[in-house]
Amino acid sequence: MNTTLFAWPQNIEVILDLSFARLTARRERAEEELKARCVEFEETLNELSKDIEVFRRKEVSESESVGTSTRIQRHSVPLKAR
Repeated sequence: MNTTLFAWPQNIEVILDLSFARLTARRERAEEELKARCVEFEETLNELSKDIEVFRRKEVSESESVGTSTRIQRHSVPLKAR
């Protein structure tokens, strides 16, 4: 019992170092996933921006505006889910 008590600080250091390494790895993985989601979101926003510009043009024919509005509606569903 006495030896366990005196060895405890050394043992806990190993455990804490291992836990820190695990947390660091998880944080890095979460950051990478978040960056990937941000890139995907920016691409979606750019696509929507292009679709909206087409929709705003005054010389848009009726068939183009229907196609653009369906593309905009299609994009709005995934954006609401997140």
